[in-house]
Amino acid sequence: INPATQNSAFLASSKLPYALPDGTAVEITTASRCDVAEVYFGNDEHNVNERERVLDETMAALEEYENEIEEFVAAEREDEEENNEARQRGPTAGVVGGDGG
Repeated sequence: INPATQNSAFLASSKLPYALPDGTAVEITTASRCDVAEVYFGNDEHNVNERERVLDETMAALEEYENEIEEFVAAEREDEEENNEARQRGPTAGVVGGDGG
């Protein structure tokens, strides 16, 4: 069920004029425009379940990407911290015969 059709404010919203290819002018409500998915894909149990499955898979993939990004950022921060520590030790740190800074 389209939530737009359950909300009277949504149903009372303005209509937008459209011209059909034959020149006929029509006005379509906001609620009708939001029904496109239900009209195109169906509002039966199978299609609703399929949309929910695809949404769940998409959300899982996005969470995986988010985790990968967080891991990448954390690794970059660690590398940056190591580089800063190396710079603070000076150029002779770790060099044979150097005084270590």
